[in-house]
Amino acid sequence: VSWASARILRAGGAAEPVTIVEGPPGIGKSATIAEAKRRLILSCAAEGREIPEFVEASAGDLASRTGSGPGGQPAVIVVAGIDEAGSRAVAAAAAALAADPAGRAQVAVIVERDAAEGRAAAWLAAAEGVRVVRLEPLPDDRIASIASFALGCGLDDDRVGRVVGASGGNPLFAVEIASRMASGEAGDVVPGTIEGLLRQSVAALAPAERGLAEVLGLVAGPTGMDLAAEAL
Repeated sequence: VSWASARILRAGGAAEPVTIVEGPPGIGKSATIAEAKRRLILSCAAEGREIPEFVEASAGDLASRTGSGPGGQPAVIVVAGIDEAGSRAVAAAAAALAADPAGRAQVAVIVERDAAEGRAAAWLAAAEGVRVVRLEPLPDDRIASIASFALGCGLDDDRVGRVVGASGGNPLFAVEIASRMASGEAGDVVPGTIEGLLRQSVAALAPAERGLAEVLGLVAGPTGMDLAAEAL
């Protein structure tokens, strides 16, 4: 997270106003972006620079949000998840910002995505002004440290080794597996993916809770208590 957030902060300059944080689910993309935000705020405060506004937007909104020009408050636009059409919109925004010194001095874009394939990958690979930060699986010793922390006093080499072997270097997966082991919820068979682990957890819920989880799982973005109450 520290390495990747530092790379994000080096973007947004003359050549690369758009940073794409890429990696599989649970690898730490959201945590990396949150850390980059924190470091940027601290840096601006320490140097007496104006703290940028952080804006969440869709890829389709980028064309209107990246043309603010000089004089406005600096902005960091965060886009969570992009499809093929979104990749094209991000590539267009990157090219526009790279060609506009005033605009790129005011606006930086951070895009979070699981992966890009086919034409989506080609558009972004060819786009001017795009930096890709790829988050790779963590080495075994890092995962072992995470598992030991999550298991706490109940850790033993066998269970830590099971977490390391099942997680595939994914820190979120490692924490979920280790937490379930520590609470006694994990059985002998550990699902091989985060999705499988979530399905196993949902299947263990009471019928009403399971139904609520399945309904809320269809909603894109954060959900509030009002929506949960309506779903019940």
